[in-house]
Amino acid sequence: MDECRENIESLREEIARLRKTVDEREHQLVTFFDITTRVLESDDVVEQLNLVAEGITRARLFRRAIISLFDEDYSRVDVGYSGLEPEEIIEHRRKPSLPQEVWEEILSERYKIGESFFVSHNTELNARIGGIKSTLDEANFADGWHPSDMLFVPLRSSRGNLLGVISVDDPFDGTFPSHENLRLTELFAREASEIIERGDLTRKFFGMQQYLTQLIESSSDIIVSSDADGKIVLFNSGAERIFGYSAEEVEGRPISILYEDGDEARKVRQLLRENDGKIESLEVSARAKNGEVIPISMSASLLFDEKGNVIGTQGISKDLRPFKALQRNIEELQRKETIRLVAVTLSHHINNYLQSMLICGQNVEEILQDKKVDFTDKSARNSVEKYLAELKLNGMRISRLTNILSNPPEKLAIDEYLDGIKMLQLPNDMAVKIESHEHEFCTIDGVCPRILIADDEETIREGIAEFMRAHGFIVETAKDGAEAIKLIEKNYDKYLAIISDIKMPHANGYEVFRKAKELRPKLVVILMTAFGYDENHALVKASQEGLKAKLFKEKPFDMNNVLRVLRETLAEK
Repeated sequence: MDECRENIESLREEIARLRKTVDEREHQLVTFFDITTRVLESDDVVEQLNLVAEGITRARLFRRAIISLFDEDYSRVDVGYSGLEPEEIIEHRRKPSLPQEVWEEILSERYKIGESFFVSHNTELNARIGGIKSTLDEANFADGWHPSDMLFVPLRSSRGNLLGVISVDDPFDGTFPSHENLRLTELFAREASEIIERGDLTRKFFGMQQYLTQLIESSSDIIVSSDADGKIVLFNSGAERIFGYSAEEVEGRPISILYEDGDEARKVRQLLRENDGKIESLEVSARAKNGEVIPISMSASLLFDEKGNVIGTQGISKDLRPFKALQRNIEELQRKETIRLVAVTLSHHINNYLQSMLICGQNVEEILQDKKVDFTDKSARNSVEKYLAELKLNGMRISRLTNILSNPPEKLAIDEYLDGIKMLQLPNDMAVKIESHEHEFCTIDGVCPRILIADDEETIREGIAEFMRAHGFIVETAKDGAEAIKLIEKNYDKYLAIISDIKMPHANGYEVFRKAKELRPKLVVILMTAFGYDENHALVKASQEGLKAKLFKEKPFDMNNVLRVLRETLAEK
């Protein structure tokens, strides 16, 4: 009988113990779901960490819980606490983060129990960890737990990466941790890991969204997007500044309003279709709100959904006006540098030739001023002829120089002239020659031939006339093209030849040539110019229209060449 009563009492105690365990488990699960809901509702990381730590203590798993989030170097980023006194929290915050190698040792297989890691009070590692000393003594615990023992439950991401650690101690049941009594704590850790990771990803997503929004808005470039119907859905501040529209003005309007005209818009659409939905650095003419045409460099692409349907376009463009202005400035600097090179080259060589001419002229002057000079003396005549020949040669050298600089070879080298000053390197072949001639009168059956000389430069006009008169020609002159045409109309049948400059006022040399050809097709016309390639292409046009006379493309030219042409004409007569 007594034995039966003892069994019944023992059964009652077991039932009471089981009921208590069930009540505790129920309380723990209710706490777990409540904490999980509250964590999901929170957007603040520290608040989430504090809630998870609070859940562990409220569920009467451990009296103290510290949950820490780590960065890549295992340094604490955020921390949540529960069950610690304010001064203990301050003490913990002041402590430096444990080195990575210490954490790697804590979370090694040596200390693993289930998914957690237990570091006993009597290990060297425990002393290195330090921690916040428990306020309880050994009497408060049973079954092997010591106040200085430590338990760590890792928080891992879905990929297994370490997010942080839950550090707990002072278990409510006072027992050594086992797989069974760690299940709920580890469940807290897994749920906390998922929530924290999801929250972190969400914050990063919204942070990235905010970053991208700020990036788009702060960009000085034009960023515009349109929907599948070609309506503007994004128009950043850079686009507002360059086009002059506000985003509100253009959103929902066709993106074609930003192009100079419909042709430009169609060109962009066609290129997108032809290039797999992408174009890069395409120069396009855009139009601002005020009507200004703006050159832009556009990179754009079509946007597709998961089924491959076009859902819009996006484009980033640069305003090319500053680059165009810079390009013009560079071209202007290059032009000035070219002018400087030519000017230095001309200055250097022409000054040398002029100096030689001056010396020759002064030497001739000295000979002529010598009252005792006898020009029947061959030596004196030779000296004068030598200096005069050198004068003419230098004139021709200058002509050769200007011809080269007017029509430079493809690869004209540059030399250092003086420190910091450069000049063009002329070709090695700069030799010139002057034809010799016999000083004799030119006549046809004893009659002196008549020629017309037209040039707006009096010195040239009268100089050529004097030279030709010295050889027996009757010379008439015209100071411009109009006067030359009048004389041709009056005396075209009397002239042996016409010598005309190309560039003259009132009528140019080409018009003089045309009038002579019209009135007398076989009349010899000699055209001359100071320009190697005149703007009206007069020499080219005259040649194409049957000009058979010699063409002297550049001044100065050797008058002996003109004389030779006239003599050949006389011989034909």
